[in-house]
Amino acid sequence: HPVTCCDAQMISTMDTNMQQAEGIFGRCTTCIKNFFRSICDMTCAADQSRFLAATEILEDDDGEYINGIK
Repeated sequence: HPVTCCDAQMISTMDTNMQQAEGIFGRCTTCIKNFFRSICDMTCAADQSRFLAATEILEDDDGEYINGIK
């Protein structure tokens, strides 16, 4: 199994949402692959700091979370 920063529930939610996207973009194999890759890179890439930056960090009872990116 690949190592991820997500827990099982997050993976399940992501899979459900990806299936919905596949229903929309599924006829274009290249489109869906590019879409999935973009989502996976924005969510899990080890080198996110090369192409994403947090624009807003907020805090709640569970700790800090990112509320905006650029």
